[in-house]
Amino acid sequence: MLQHDQLACVEVGQRCQPPVRRKLSRFDRLVWVFNVWTTQDGFPEFSSAASAGLSLAEVPFAQIAGPRTAGLCNNVGFSGAETATFRQTGTGLRLGSGIRVLQQGRRRAVGEELPSAWGRRVNSSVFQNAARALWFIGPCEAALLSETICSRVAANTCIVRSIYSAVSEGTERLVLAGRVPADLHQSMRVPYMTGAFSFPVKYGYSLVGRVEQGAPHLLGKVAHLLHPRQDLCCVDSADVFPVPDGIPARRAVLASNLETAVTAVWDARPLIGERVLVVGFGCIGALIGHILRSMPGIDLRIVERNEVRRRFAGRMGYETESLAGDEFDLAFHASGSAAGLQEAIDRVGAEGRVVEVSWFGTDEIPLRLGGSFHIQRKSIIASQVSRLPAFQTPRWDRVRRKQLVFSLLRDPTFDILLNEPIPFEKLPDFFNRLQTHGHAIVPLVGYS
Repeated sequence: MLQHDQLACVEVGQRCQPPVRRKLSRFDRLVWVFNVWTTQDGFPEFSSAASAGLSLAEVPFAQIAGPRTAGLCNNVGFSGAETATFRQTGTGLRLGSGIRVLQQGRRRAVGEELPSAWGRRVNSSVFQNAARALWFIGPCEAALLSETICSRVAANTCIVRSIYSAVSEGTERLVLAGRVPADLHQSMRVPYMTGAFSFPVKYGYSLVGRVEQGAPHLLGKVAHLLHPRQDLCCVDSADVFPVPDGIPARRAVLASNLETAVTAVWDARPLIGERVLVVGFGCIGALIGHILRSMPGIDLRIVERNEVRRRFAGRMGYETESLAGDEFDLAFHASGSAAGLQEAIDRVGAEGRVVEVSWFGTDEIPLRLGGSFHIQRKSIIASQVSRLPAFQTPRWDRVRRKQLVFSLLRDPTFDILLNEPIPFEKLPDFFNRLQTHGHAIVPLVGYS
């Protein structure tokens, strides 16, 4: 048995004040509760060991409970060396700078009250790591930029490693082009957005990842959150929605846009037997169509001028309309074009409703309202996901709506809307071509 009579704690950059003296077995277990940067060769800087009168030999991390969480390490040896060397045997781990010697075989979690003999209470762990995020750095110019996540990972905080995210082409095309109205710069902000719409800006709002550090009930779970595209995120636990079992992570990225579709259907209040037209078979149009055709008695048609998407809708079993056709009771406009909105207005009959789910940003949209629109008392209804319809608010909130969305996502036919993942590393190229190229119904981003 090796002995050291002054060991209690070692913290990077601080002189150790040992509160206890005891013998240390070579096989005592240590708990690491803080995280530090590793050097390029994989070894952490551990500058205070010698000044504390303590030197540590190589410590192989043989047992780690989970990446970036409190864990155990065995086979700890101590020697009289001048410097401390911690060798990491796993991959993707950050080694601990706050080390406490505990009673043999006893594991303590971050935030647990330690016996007074062992020193001060550990309230949170300091998490430091590098992340990469997609930024729109100028009009029609996207880039991956590195940034540092440095946050106290307390009970109300989670570290999430991204798995997939989705691209909402219509909205993001406008953001990328700098076409967000100045008077909406504040109200159009999304959770965890950084920068400003005047550039540079980090924007996006549907991400699925795995919780690597945080509250015990969330640890290890696949979760959905509203967050820009970033490979590692530090978020409030209240913003993390665990994905129910049985729903694949790639399908779960549809949750944010499916909330938009659900809200649009609520705003429309379709009736049994109505003829319904969806103009535009992009992401939102396809999701609205998917909801509507599950409703009994709905006669649903799709209008899509893009030949590729029109054929795609046909393969999914939708009836696709040409520019001429029957009169409709209800229309949803989701094409993002003035021509599409005009067609939706013109195709509904007297007292017909048009639900507008496209957003035009700073674009001016010319419409012909001097024809049937006025005399036939047609209505245009604006639908926007950030607010629930007034008639739903006495009973519904955003959590209940999210629960509904994930119950709908149990349907595997949603998978057909997703493309093969775009590698996160190639995402700038995707966005830099977004203004001129068409893409899949729902572009999917994959994080390695």
